[in-house]
Amino acid sequence: MDAIKIEDFLHYANLGKLKANGQNLVWVKGLPDASKKDKYLYTLETL
Repeated sequence: MDAIKIEDFLHYANLGKLKANGQNLVWVKGLPDASKKDKYLYTLETL
């Protein structure tokens, strides 16, 4: 097993604001922005 590197944290997503409506699910996904310190890139995901 390899040791965890600081770059590994760029791949961890924060999920939140889950909403369900019948058969649809919507949530916000946040990933760290590698080019800017303390910034996140957010996307709206659906299923």
